[in-house]
Formats: sequence, structure tokens, C-alpha cells
Amino acid sequence: MIGVVVGVLGLFAVFAWIVAVFSAVQIVRLAPKGTRVRTYGRLGWWKFDDIRRDIGPAADQHIRTYQRAFIAFIVCVLVSIVIGGLLSVTAQN
Repeated sequence: MIGVVVGVLGLFAVFAWIVAVFSAVQIVRLAPKGTRVRTYGRLGWWKFDDIRRDIGPAADQHIRTYQRAFIAFIVCVLVSIVIGGLLSVTAQN
């Protein structure tokens, strides 16, 4: 049972990561040619107001998708860590 839960969490985490990567690529493609690397750096530091200022409202949907996918990925990783910790505690007893 736990193996299925961990497997589903893993698949969801991979899917969320892929969605985040595609959203990041779309955001960088929308940036003006001279600011693409800077936009990618700002995306990594979550400076979304700066990105919106450079790109405009066309980036809003991609930014929201990126944020949600990234948070979903982190939540999956944290839940997997908790499950792993609980399994190791119960295996020792």
C-alpha cells in the first residue's frame, strides 16, 4: 500500500517538474532577446514582478503555472521524506 502511495507521489512530482520546466521555457521565450538569461535568473529567484515588468501581462499565466507546479513538486518531495522517515521508524520497532 505504501509503495503505491510513494509511486504515485513520485509520478506526480515528475509531472509537476516537467510542467514547471515547460512553463519556465515559455517565460524565457517571451522575454526580449537581450534579457533572456536575466529573465531565467529572475525566475530562479522568484522575482516575478521584474519579469512582468520586462515581458508584460503575457507572462502572467505562465508564471502562475510555474509557481503551482514548483510548489506541487516541493510538496511531493516533503511528503515523500515524511513517509520515508515514518517507514524507517516503524521498521526499527
